[in-house]
Amino acid sequence: VATADRDLKATLPKESVDLVQAVVQELPASLTAPVDKGQILGKVVFTVNGEKIGEVPLVAAEDVPRPPKRWWFWLGLLLLLWLIGALTVWDVRRRRRRMRLKRVALRYRGPK
Repeated sequence: VATADRDLKATLPKESVDLVQAVVQELPASLTAPVDKGQILGKVVFTVNGEKIGEVPLVAAEDVPRPPKRWWFWLGLLLLLWLIGALTVWDVRRRRRRMRLKRVALRYRGPK
């Protein structure tokens, strides 16, 4: 949330009070955390009939901390990769053992 850093006071004729326009300038489309309270984010320019009567800086109203790192995601991914590797090694060993037993059984089968 951005707020004005200070108030803008100007003396205007009564008929031009309704013609005051406020235009936000230099405000980025998106911000990346962390944002500190009081950090300048942009400015608001006030005009009457196209003539600039003043500007006020926009500042962050509160601190926005950096989001916490998702360590649990990386830990889960590591465990999943380990599980896939362990299952692959187990399956290869099981297949080799079965093939070895088949070769031994064929070798000692005897005459038909």
